[in-house]
Amino acid sequence: MATHYDDEAQVDAIKSWWKENWLALAGGLGLGLGAIFGWQAYQQAGDSRAERASQMYSDLRNAQADVRSEAVAEIRQTLVNDLAKTPYASLAQLHWAAQLVKEERPDEARTALDWVVQNSGDDGLKALARLRLARVDLQAGNVDAALAAGLSTHDGVLLNAGVGEALGIESKAPEAVLA
Repeated sequence: MATHYDDEAQVDAIKSWWKENWLALAGGLGLGLGAIFGWQAYQQAGDSRAERASQMYSDLRNAQADVRSEAVAEIRQTLVNDLAKTPYASLAQLHWAAQLVKEERPDEARTALDWVVQNSGDDGLKALARLRLARVDLQAGNVDAALAAGLSTHDGVLLNAGVGEALGIESKAPEAVLA
């Protein structure tokens, strides 16, 4: 008989505990599930954005190959305006700048390359844009601006070597950098 009373006492203790703590448990469970599903939705949105940018960049390259300049300009502008934080926007600007150089529009090419330097999250793309800025400046005969563009990166020695090579100047890099 004593075990029956002990069992009833335990059941009453559990009921009492549940009555006092059900709200905290339900809230914790809700928060946990909300965090899990929220994180998954955030990741899916990022993946969707990256896939969209990738597809647009592919479309841009196809339009360039087909020499559809209006389509190229429209796609590039969408990438720059709507998907600027993706590397595809920077790549689109680099291709646009190359096209502008071919069309002998160096000021507009410089603007596109400056955009990459200012907005890209990829240090490699920034360094490439700086090197191309130096080339645009060299073509315009502005040697000082070309050297400044080469110096404005953490890879300044490498870029200056490229600029110096284009100018016919031998680069004198510090031995510590080359080691």
